[in-house]
Amino acid sequence: SVGPASALRHLAPRSVDLTVCSPPFLDIVNYAADNWLRLWFAGIDPAAVAIDRHRTAEGWAAMMRRVLVEEARVLRPGGHLAVEVGEVRGGKVVLERLVW
Repeated sequence: SVGPASALRHLAPRSVDLTVCSPPFLDIVNYAADNWLRLWFAGIDPAAVAIDRHRTAEGWAAMMRRVLVEEARVLRPGGHLAVEVGEVRGGKVVLERLVW
């Protein structure tokens, strides 16, 4: 299934042991262009995938809150969440601090 990580309605509550999330790093990377090969191997049309792009840290943090709330809903007790983020804009914005 393809869709936003903030809307995992097809998954039952507490049904997942591990989720791995690599959200877009604000508006600095074209994820559709960078992930075309991965999508091709999975048989997914890149045009069918809506990827969030946020210009502000506030917008990005709001998107991550929606994602993390949904991840918490589907994770089993004792499950794990891996989130890959970093710093952007020359280190002026540290995305992991926004996740904390």
